[in-house]
Amino acid sequence: MAKSPHPALTRLAATVTARYFPGNGIFDGYYLDGRLTSRREHRACDTTLDREDRGFFYAAFAHQSGHGPEDLVSTRAHKALERILNDVKQNVRNIDAEINELAECAVEIAGRGSLQQENARQPYFSGIMVKDAELAAITMGHGCAYLYRNDALYPLTHDDITLDPVDYHGKPVLGQDIYCAGVAGTVRYSNIAQLQPDDCVIVCNKEVITTLGQREILRLLYEAEDQADAAGLIITAASAKLPGVPMQIIACFVESIRSSDKPVRPTPTRLAPESGLFGQATGKFSQTAKPAAAKIPEAAMAVSAAPARADSLDEEETPYDKGYFERPRDENGRIRRLALYMVITAVTIGAVFAIFNMIFGKDGETTLPSETTIQTEATEETDEIVVTEPEETTPEETAPEETTTETTPEPTETTAAPAQETIHTVSSGDTFYAIAVKYFGDGSQATIDKIKDYNGITSDNLQLGQKIKIPPQ
Repeated sequence: MAKSPHPALTRLAATVTARYFPGNGIFDGYYLDGRLTSRREHRACDTTLDREDRGFFYAAFAHQSGHGPEDLVSTRAHKALERILNDVKQNVRNIDAEINELAECAVEIAGRGSLQQENARQPYFSGIMVKDAELAAITMGHGCAYLYRNDALYPLTHDDITLDPVDYHGKPVLGQDIYCAGVAGTVRYSNIAQLQPDDCVIVCNKEVITTLGQREILRLLYEAEDQADAAGLIITAASAKLPGVPMQIIACFVESIRSSDKPVRPTPTRLAPESGLFGQATGKFSQTAKPAAAKIPEAAMAVSAAPARADSLDEEETPYDKGYFERPRDENGRIRRLALYMVITAVTIGAVFAIFNMIFGKDGETTLPSETTIQTEATEETDEIVVTEPEETTPEETAPEETTTETTPEPTETTAAPAQETIHTVSSGDTFYAIAVKYFGDGSQATIDKIKDYNGITSDNLQLGQKIKIPPQ
């Protein structure tokens, strides 16, 4: 099926559940669309994030550090995570352009790998990106990524875990490894998969899968009510069978996919693999099976290090049109953006210069803002600003006049006062990340926490029409 040229908004409900046992300089952590593992989650975590957006980035990993989990916050690895998040949130880049960047991020987190030592833990990485309802994954070491669809488990990347080609009901599953692309060194790539409502994407470490096995994982996913229930059931069962071993899982449930109102430039269509039918299709977290036929989803782009591969029902490789990946650059749009930035910069410099002259005056004498009254007289043809200097008064007379000005302002005169706080009304599609970028130009977790702390909010959820106070800059 050809890719739609219109952007898509995907609503994902993601839950990360973990049991941590740090030691030997290896520390486990997660990155949940801008949220990084905190110090209070040193031993365990159970966090849920439900939002609608065009792009998402989730990762579970174990990194090597000599200063504990806090060392990740100030390292290049953290910057690599933030860079991937910013890229998937921007509308100018698609998921095709981010595969290699995600691989570099994985190397920053887990390193380039070394010889396995007996009874010694090794760093790992498992990350997924979602953009316009498309999914791509990168794994290293003991990191695993799977797609749970139609009661069957599909690996997104090649690993050494052997799965039986059957679903929860024991029916055969064709093309089970259709989403796996290849391996380049220690990095394992996925093809680009088209998400569907009721899909569940799973990111975890290898111990979770090997401890429970395919049958138990399928049973828990089938019986779970939602992604939070699924993640909790899986970690609880795995920890009971293998206590004292670090385990973590991120379960992402696709609640809905809808087209965005903003159109994008049409792109050439992709060649799809030969059509075929999976087995019976059922709801992901429903006890009632709903028979339906589903086409085999398309495999996606070939990365430079490892060519993408999509198996048809005959298990033959399908060629792809390389011309699809040669997307034209929007040079005119880039020039227009640069011109706009130059105009904004010139206006800002002019405003600063005018304020400087107004404060310091002609003779270089400093005039406090509270000692200058600015009166604006608006007419139909021109706007005139008159600056009136106050008459000289004794110190005893100054205090009452200033108090009167602050308590009873004249309709036509205003005195300079501290900037009032900005109130943001939450509208459809708003997130704390979008609010932070809008008012501060910075979508980092520190800026998001600043806004949440200023409003006394601990949850990541926003309500339509909710008033958010923006802290002064």
